[in-house]
Amino acid sequence: MKAYQTVTKATSYAHGRPAGLEEEIRRRAYQIYEERDRCEGRSLDDWLRAEAEILSHRVMRRVALEEHALAA
Repeated sequence: MKAYQTVTKATSYAHGRPAGLEEEIRRRAYQIYEERDRCEGRSLDDWLRAEAEILSHRVMRRVALEEHALAA
């Protein structure tokens, strides 16, 4: 899990993301790593995939909430 901590620090400082988002991405990246049978050497790929998934879900939730608010 140390590789994900390193990736987390590098990306969070570069993008100024809130700690809650960072933790959520880190957990998902680790899940992806475990799904790949803990094969080493792809921590950045796992992180980027997790980041894309989490951010995509957050955008979809925001859009759904806005659509619901407009319909009300």
